[in-house]
Amino acid sequence: VDFLIDDHGELHQPVLKRAILILEENLYALGPNLYHDQERMEYLLQTLRLFHADRDFPRALKKIYCPEEPLGGQKLIRETLFLPQNTPVTDADARRAALAALLTSLRQTVGSCFATAPAILIQQEQPLRFLEDIKQLFAFGRLTRLFEGVEYTVPLNTNWGGSPTENALLKGWEYTL
Repeated sequence: VDFLIDDHGELHQPVLKRAILILEENLYALGPNLYHDQERMEYLLQTLRLFHADRDFPRALKKIYCPEEPLGGQKLIRETLFLPQNTPVTDADARRAALAALLTSLRQTVGSCFATAPAILIQQEQPLRFLEDIKQLFAFGRLTRLFEGVEYTVPLNTNWGGSPTENALLKGWEYTL
C-alpha cells in the first residue's frame, strides 16, 4: 500500500489504475496450491476498482488521521506497516494501515475471536463502514454501535495476548457485552 498512498496521504490515482490493470491481466495464478489465491485476488481487484470508480472511497480514506498515542492507534499502525518503534506516525501512515486492513483477506480459524465473523462481513459487504470503523478505532480508541437505542462500546485492544476483559481493565475501560 506504500505505493498507492503518497507521503502526503493522497491516493495516487495513476498507480491505482496501473495496479488494477496488473491484477486484471494476472488475476489467475498458475502453480501448486495457488487455487486459494483466486478469491483473494478477486476481492483485491474489486476493492481497488471501488477506489477508482467511486469517489466516496478516496474521501473516506482521506478522513483517516494519525491518532493520539495514548489511544493505542499508533501502535497498531506501526505493527501493521512494520514501522520501527521510534518512527513518527503520520496521516499517510494511518491511511496506509487502513487501506492495508481493507485489502487484507480476513479469515476466521479455530481459536479466533467471535468478532472476526462480523468484521469479515463488514469488510467484504460494507467497505465504507469498515473504513469508518478503522477511523473510529484510530481516533477514539474504541468502536461504538447503537442498537435499539442502546450504545455499545468496545475498546481497541492492542495486545496480542490476554483476554479482552483483562486488557480493558488495564486501560481503565468498562467492558460490557
